[in-house]
Amino acid sequence: MRILNIYLLLLSLIINFNLSGNNSIDSLKKELNIKPQVFKSEINIKIAESFFSKNIDSSLKYANSGLYYSLKMNDQVNKAEAYRVIGKCYAEKRNFKLALLYFNNSVNLFQIQKNQSRSAEMYNSIGILYGRIYNYDKSLYYIHKSIELLHKEGDYKKISTSLNNLSVIYRSLKDFNKSFSISQQSLYFAKKSGDEYAIASSLNNISLAYIYTNKNKEALDCQLKAIVIFEKLKNKKRLCSSYLSVGSIYSKLKMQKKAKEFYLKSLVLALELKDFYLISFAYQNIGSDYLDDKDFQNAFYNLKRAEEYGELINDLGCLKISSEKLAEYYSKVGDYKNAFEYYKKFKSLNDSIYNKDNQERFQDLQLKYEVEEKDKENKILRQETTIQKLAIQKQIYLKNTFIAVSSVILLLVFFVLYRFILKRNANRELSEKNALITLQKDKLEEANAAKDKLFSLIGHDLKTPFYVILRYTQLLKNQFNELSEIEKKENIDELFDYTREIYTILENMLTWSRSQKGIIHIKKEKIILNSFIDSTIKPYLTDAKNKSITINNEIDEATIIFADRYTIGTTINNLFYNAVKFTPVGGRISFESKKLEHDGIQISITDSGVGIKEDDIKKLFQIGGSFSTEGTEKEKGTGLGLIICKEFVEYNNGSISVTSKPNEGSIFSITLPLN
Repeated sequence: MRILNIYLLLLSLIINFNLSGNNSIDSLKKELNIKPQVFKSEINIKIAESFFSKNIDSSLKYANSGLYYSLKMNDQVNKAEAYRVIGKCYAEKRNFKLALLYFNNSVNLFQIQKNQSRSAEMYNSIGILYGRIYNYDKSLYYIHKSIELLHKEGDYKKISTSLNNLSVIYRSLKDFNKSFSISQQSLYFAKKSGDEYAIASSLNNISLAYIYTNKNKEALDCQLKAIVIFEKLKNKKRLCSSYLSVGSIYSKLKMQKKAKEFYLKSLVLALELKDFYLISFAYQNIGSDYLDDKDFQNAFYNLKRAEEYGELINDLGCLKISSEKLAEYYSKVGDYKNAFEYYKKFKSLNDSIYNKDNQERFQDLQLKYEVEEKDKENKILRQETTIQKLAIQKQIYLKNTFIAVSSVILLLVFFVLYRFILKRNANRELSEKNALITLQKDKLEEANAAKDKLFSLIGHDLKTPFYVILRYTQLLKNQFNELSEIEKKENIDELFDYTREIYTILENMLTWSRSQKGIIHIKKEKIILNSFIDSTIKPYLTDAKNKSITINNEIDEATIIFADRYTIGTTINNLFYNAVKFTPVGGRISFESKKLEHDGIQISITDSGVGIKEDDIKKLFQIGGSFSTEGTEKEKGTGLGLIICKEFVEYNNGSISVTSKPNEGSIFSITLPLN
């Protein structure tokens, strides 16, 4: 009955909130029907902006119409604005890849138009998006770029906004002192601009900095001041977030009744706004308070709602916290099986967030390496050009010599002998140079391949764990006395996890080194193929889900192979990742197997991807000819995965092959002996 009453209250409030008028939108729609085509782009964009806080799908629809008319009329100004609004819509829908694409298109056009104010706004938006996908390095880079442009423009309000976003990123990096300092700077510029929204936003960020440093009374004072302004401005989304913060502060102050009151206010607004992200966090906070009160029924109900809304938007942060709290709930009610399952889910999500950041860092390193490789190729080409010039000069010289010999009969014998010796020496010298250059080129290609592999291991596996360990040790060193015992233990636990991870990485590097020397130990065993594939491809299922790719494991459950679990698992993992990377949204990937003559079995991985050209197929498994292309969603790769697959399959006395046609997909086949 209690839950029903709450839902009736929420429903009545949502209905009341949604009765607001749409006079501005209606008048713009009338203009759209009256004004000539040249104005349609601008009017559509205005309608899209008006719909943004009410209906994102309608906003996106009108923004796309604005883009259509701007392209038709070759209107570069409104084209940039349309890209900007479309990017905002995709960011609100949490499709960050498309949002970044449109924001980048927009900022490029604004830069061409020398519109520094809009360019700064776009850099700020791009920085926010990178923060939301946990790529804090790029986030800091773009927000700083925004602030630099805004200082040139002297726009204090926007400087305050960008500084607020900067403080959020430093708070995410747990650098609370820097976050607080930047929030204070933001408040200074907000007051200088006289903009109430900027002042409230700065107070909000200062409050959050106080929360993380356990200055709860100061935090509450700032947050309540911000709420007064947000209520005056009728900014429901910021109110929703502030209500959550106030509830959290009251909870820390052991004022649970007040905490639940503000959590409920936040939930009401979040439901009205249909903001699944805020809804999830509201339910998390309510459920967490009930869990502390040992009201397990209400705790479970709210925590499950939080998880459901987190799954709807597939937000790793929401799902991570929900999983952690549900694990705590099941532990407290004595259901240790479910507690363990949710703890595993929490760890998996935590690792996924870390791996995203790790992958971005590796891609930056790979790009730098590719530039260096291009420079080396250019040097080789210049050397070959020099040799060709020498050869041409030699031919001209021989021709002139022949004419001279013909005209000087008396010196013929002497001159022919002289030219013979000169030619022989020149040919020998040229042959030696050609042989030396060929040898150097071969060695360079081998060194480049080895260097590529080494960079893949070091850049992808070691750099980020060491970076994280340095951050945690720096935190312990600088703030050891300020941290609580619980925070110290958490930091030490994190250090232990990353240290153990580095140890594992080093073991893997040693294994790889042994494989290159031909002394890797293969331990063959019977493997149930169907379930083995399911467990092997699990790390990349999220990537497949994000692209709506259908996965079909059509292998019979009774099929057994006799192979080394690690090397064959690595091979299947790499082939599946490649299939996901090159399969477009809505595609399919299937696993099949069939028995061959002479006690063999063939495992096939089929995708509906972009396919491979016939000329490129010949290069796939050659170290000297390995190449890398971008996936359908701009995913990066090193180009070494298939070479590793070939080596590992051969370690199992098998072979690997591929058949493919451009735009029709690919079939990678692994053939293994049954015994």
